[in-house]
Amino acid sequence: MTIHLWLEKSDEDRLQGVEITLTNYPNSDGILEGWLDNAGLLAKIGKDFVLGEKKIFLPANMEFVRVKGNSNYDKRGFILTPYSETEVVHHLRTRTITKRTGIPRVELTGSDQEDFLSRVFRTYAEDPLVNKFKEKDYYLVVYSRNDRK
Repeated sequence: MTIHLWLEKSDEDRLQGVEITLTNYPNSDGILEGWLDNAGLLAKIGKDFVLGEKKIFLPANMEFVRVKGNSNYDKRGFILTPYSETEVVHHLRTRTITKRTGIPRVELTGSDQEDFLSRVFRTYAEDPLVNKFKEKDYYLVVYSRNDRK
């Protein structure tokens, strides 16, 4: 299975020993993207990075990222979503991810007009709700199992 992944340019050197070709992500100057042909390498990457899986919340057809490996959260992690709980319930007419899963949620900063992944990395780095206690907590890799090369 091929994995599509993204990380901040400043974190590229932490991928030592992982065979991957990275290119500039077209929608942001500070993000790199690449493709892993071996899904087993995610565990290796997870030793140096917090991992965030990009998914789709189907009732609302909304992209979100489920983050695991941050030492401030239990093994279920937390979710980064573009909408507030009120927007989901009243405008999208569905239950919220928080109510469906019971997993803590952090709303993405920025505007809906901005690139989704840029908002994910900025929120993870700057939002006070995303606490970082250990060194690894400062480094995020977002990946998707569903994208096509």
